[in-house]
Amino acid sequence: MEGLAIHFDNEEIDDVVIMRIHDERVDSRISSHYKQEFLALRNEGICKVIVDLSEVNFVDSSGLGALLFGRRIFSEDGGDLRIVGAFEKVLSMFKIAKLDRVFEFFENRETALESFREDEEEEGLET
Repeated sequence: MEGLAIHFDNEEIDDVVIMRIHDERVDSRISSHYKQEFLALRNEGICKVIVDLSEVNFVDSSGLGALLFGRRIFSEDGGDLRIVGAFEKVLSMFKIAKLDRVFEFFENRETALESFREDEEEEGLET
């Protein structure tokens, strides 16, 4: 397992990190590596993450678990993990696991970024 590499890149816009996953499959072989990456982001003070799955063709239960783990740790710090670019095959895995009710899905990164800005505006109005 140590020899397996994951393929992704991160881009930071304002206080949001966009993680674009380049692996075709997010499954039990590599899901623990993504959990480690989420922990590393949190340790850097990041709590708002957009995961771009537009290059991913398959996600198994371990991959879904890694994304759920990320969402949980970021929400503990007042943030969230949101999904962009989940095509029908990948989205169907979220639906089967009933996780389509847990995650927020967006067609593109701009609308996902805007959703974080809207959250900040709503929080500002509440204080």
